[in-house]
Formats: sequence, C-alpha cells, structure tokens
Amino acid sequence: MSLSWMLWRSEKPGADKERVRKRKHTFIKEEVLSKGVEEPSYKDRLALERAVQKVVESMLDIRRQLVSIYSLGFAESYGQYPEKLAEAKRMPKGLMKMKCLTL
Repeated sequence: MSLSWMLWRSEKPGADKERVRKRKHTFIKEEVLSKGVEEPSYKDRLALERAVQKVVESMLDIRRQLVSIYSLGFAESYGQYPEKLAEAKRMPKGLMKMKCLTL
C-alpha cells in the first residue's frame, strides 16, 4: 500500500466538513471582521452581506422545520412561525415579541 492510501484511510470521516467549516469562520474573521469600519472593500461588504443573509435564511428554515415537526399547522407568513411556536410552548413568548424575529 502506498503512504497516501494509508493516510487517506486513517482520516476520520467528516474531517473535511470540519476543515471547511473552520476555513469559512477563519475567512470571515480575518478578511471581513478584522478591518475597520471605513476599510472594507466592496468584496468584503458582499461577503459579510451574504453571511448575514445565510444566517437569516437558516433561522427561517429552523422555525419552519420546528412548526412542521410539531404539526402546528400552516403559517401564512414568516411572522406566524414564532407565534405558533410560542402558543405551543416551544419558544418563550418574550422571544416571540422581538421585532427582528417576526419579519
């Protein structure tokens, strides 16, 4: 057996996913967040905007999935997801009242 084959076999499954996740965090930290307010280039602003967009999309997907898993009915808008979760006592009502969660 070649050395590269033995090294490949010895790696833990999922190691590549972890490496990719670390690279994403490192990129955002080093290339976007480390610069001052006036310094970000257009590319940096686009990268940060996309990262925020992905976070918001993930939050919406999680709420939609929770409503579906707990069979809480149909929501006509994204704002109804927190209401349905709070009514079913799956989310604190105080959190439901936050304007940023109701879109």
